[in-house]
Amino acid sequence: MKVYCTPVEIVCTSGRYSASTFLSENAAAKTEDMDYSNTDKDVIFRFYENKNIFSCVILTIKKAKSYCSANKLKTDFSLVTHGTGGKSISETNLLVINKKNLKGVYVHNEGSMPLTIFEGKLRAFYYSSLRTSLSTSKKRDEVISLSRLIENNTLMDKIKKYSFVDEINVSFSNSTTASRFLNSSVYNKTKTIRVTMRTNNLPIKTIRQKGDLAKYLNSLVNASANNISFKGRETVSSEGETVALVDKACSIETLDHDDYLSMLNGIKLSEFVKSKVFDEMKKLVLSNKLTK
Repeated sequence: MKVYCTPVEIVCTSGRYSASTFLSENAAAKTEDMDYSNTDKDVIFRFYENKNIFSCVILTIKKAKSYCSANKLKTDFSLVTHGTGGKSISETNLLVINKKNLKGVYVHNEGSMPLTIFEGKLRAFYYSSLRTSLSTSKKRDEVISLSRLIENNTLMDKIKKYSFVDEINVSFSNSTTASRFLNSSVYNKTKTIRVTMRTNNLPIKTIRQKGDLAKYLNSLVNASANNISFKGRETVSSEGETVALVDKACSIETLDHDDYLSMLNGIKLSEFVKSKVFDEMKKLVLSNKLTK
């Protein structure tokens, strides 16, 4: 299993309550208000701030299957990445953001909280915090979002070996977003829509044709679509290969899951900003050309 560092940017349109204020206030307050539970899991969110970085740690404690245990003392945790226990951390996701430009990475693997789900939780909590902080309701034009950052060159690296494309597959997490890409009506109770666009040996032999495909795939990424892939082939007679895009193509760093767990091992949640994994992600965010 691989762990991906997907580059993102926090986009906030409010002139009254900025994203920086929101993150800083919740880091200072050590808020627990974003936590939630259901029959399967407990999910814990903790915000942090230092000189250069805003960050959020997301712990998913599944009540059945787990990969590592945690010893809980009041609101703090000491992570132990082997065995299981009464409080078992199944996944740890990280948001690490450069304070200068609100660009950074979301750290996750295939089985953990998807970026679109985290974005929805963060948006709802931002609106709640805005109302509490300003003692008034939010305005219609006050919106916050997590926009993926991607270079067309990265997509071109995935596309350039192919001369034909057979199909494009994409999942949309809500019907409102999906309807922008569909010509027919969408049942408004639908939670996820999977779209297959069969192109049947569509030529992408020229740089312009490859660029057009990269541009379209990039538009899907920026629309927060999930599980984007295309099936390409080098010749009409060759066998098609399916290439997944969102995590693998957009990630600016890929970690082995075992190595990631090793970096988490022994961390106290309250001392996250002193950990090796935070230091590594901070270096990545402050040095990568997409996020620095």
